Amino acid sequence: MRQGALLFSGYRVQKLLFEGSHLVGIHADVPRYGDEFPLTIRAKKTVLAAGALHTPGLLIQAGLKKKLKHVVAI
Repeated sequence: MRQGALLFSGYRVQKLLFEGSHLVGIHADVPRYGDEFPLTIRAKKTVLAAGALHTPGLLIQAGLKKKLKHVVAI
């Protein structure tokens, strides 16, 4: 990871946040003390890594299937 980067793990992403065609953050539920709390995270650069099962669903839910002509897989 690069210096200054933050890694969030165990959060359940509910929605991707866009400004125009740029991903700028997420809305997520954060498990704490047996309960879940909503959290919004905004950043200049956002990398979504929700696994092979959850990433496609989040992208389709966000409407990216219609907006993007290509997807870059890393």
